[in-house]
Amino acid sequence: MNFNALERDIRQLLERAEGNVSLSLSTDEGNFSINADDIKSAASVIKVPIVMACLWASDEGKLDLYEDIYVRDFVGGTGVLNYLYGIEQLKLINLMELAIIVSDNTASNLLIEAVGKQTINHFLQEIGATNTKLARKFMDHVSLEAGIDNVTTSEDMLTCLTCLDENIDVLSHTSQTILYEILGHQQFRDKLPAYQNIFAEHVFVGNKTGTLNGVEHDIGIFENGKKRVYVAVLSTDWVYNYDGQQLIAEIGQKVLKYMS
Repeated sequence: MNFNALERDIRQLLERAEGNVSLSLSTDEGNFSINADDIKSAASVIKVPIVMACLWASDEGKLDLYEDIYVRDFVGGTGVLNYLYGIEQLKLINLMELAIIVSDNTASNLLIEAVGKQTINHFLQEIGATNTKLARKFMDHVSLEAGIDNVTTSEDMLTCLTCLDENIDVLSHTSQTILYEILGHQQFRDKLPAYQNIFAEHVFVGNKTGTLNGVEHDIGIFENGKKRVYVAVLSTDWVYNYDGQQLIAEIGQKVLKYMS
């Protein structure tokens, strides 16, 4: 499959989508986007720039990734820390891993405290993700009910992902490698990577999902040594979340076909 066929097939998928979908996709052969600047609730995909801001601060010598952080202020939702006993401290880099691979809300809130909300938002402005804002911690229902939410666009999420490109020097090579590996450890693989054969992986897929009622997001990188594709899909207004999950999985399937 060539790039033009990939774009055609994905556009056909989105034409029948019952949800409100934004997509931004970048390949070596070209880019295309649909509703890329529509601002949506970020859900958990904003955990990627949170981790990136930690790496950025580490590169600047302002944060130690191996500092021990006291685990406290547990919140529910996705993750594991809220359900484990006897864990008093974790290194910051381990909290970063948990925030991405199991979308741990407690770990993510501890990262926000460690690097600071202002630093995260400043980082987003620095890389040009100007429509993305971290306004609240995770599981802060009081703020959410008051209309305060974390927001982003598919284009901003693509901007974050492309910071993994070796020609972009936002993050050091070491930090790029850490982020790349963490994304590859993702445990939630029912959307963009859903059609990847886990026992015969010929394409690396690293991703980060986001889910709320009626909201299904996934952003990720596909790579096989010859081609690299960055894709961000944000979708809202689903009556049934499963329909959104399946659409994103089918987009991932098209990308995998393109990679082959």
